[in-house]
Amino acid sequence: MYNQKYLIRILLPLCNKSGRVFPAALYQSVKANLSSRFQNFTTYSRAAAEKPSSPDNLVAYEVTAESPDIKWLREYRNGLKKIFQEHAIVIHAQKIVLP
Repeated sequence: MYNQKYLIRILLPLCNKSGRVFPAALYQSVKANLSSRFQNFTTYSRAAAEKPSSPDNLVAYEVTAESPDIKWLREYRNGLKKIFQEHAIVIHAQKIVLP
């Protein structure tokens, strides 16, 4: 029997629209919040070396859960939109199978 879970990915910008990098404390807060709620937690960044302050550069947080708590994820996304001054924050959940 396979173990089915959900991989939840949250994508956050590294800098604001004018190119200012967000303080590390914001990301540490996100990490603390997610690691207290979820057991499995991974963070990685996707940044272009030639444009380190590009608004397209991201930090990705990944967690696994038995099932996504859609209400909590929506509320958390709304809070992140305010903190990171974005119109949209991408959070998606994908069913995965762990052998």
